Amino acid sequence: MDAVVDRHDPCSGAGLLLGPQELLAATVEVFRDYFAARAALRELWFQRRGSDMVRGFTTLTARSYPGSLHATAGQYVTDPGDMLNYCMVIEVSRVLWELAFRLDPAGDPEVVQEIHLNASASLRRCVFES
Repeated sequence: MDAVVDRHDPCSGAGLLLGPQELLAATVEVFRDYFAARAALRELWFQRRGSDMVRGFTTLTARSYPGSLHATAGQYVTDPGDMLNYCMVIEVSRVLWELAFRLDPAGDPEVVQEIHLNASASLRRCVFES
């Protein structure tokens, strides 16, 4: 997420304040670029390799994402909806990211597009239709 902030922080000279959809698109782009450049890290992140401690750490880290997403949504609306919806968005996205990099070391473009579309639609339902 630091890369998203660095690219889109208004204090960094970019001068952009992102809405929820723009932030999501920027996040998908940064994740794709980050993991495309780090094949060994992908092996750890998607728990294909690594010690029990590494797998535990990546699981713990992944569990923090729904709460962060829920809190971010709360900056845009009064009631950001049910936390379970955010857990679903993160888990589906995680599986799709794994598929994207299994199909193409650069992140299969069609799967990456699906990640963005699915997450966008899911978050819209979580935030605006809850």
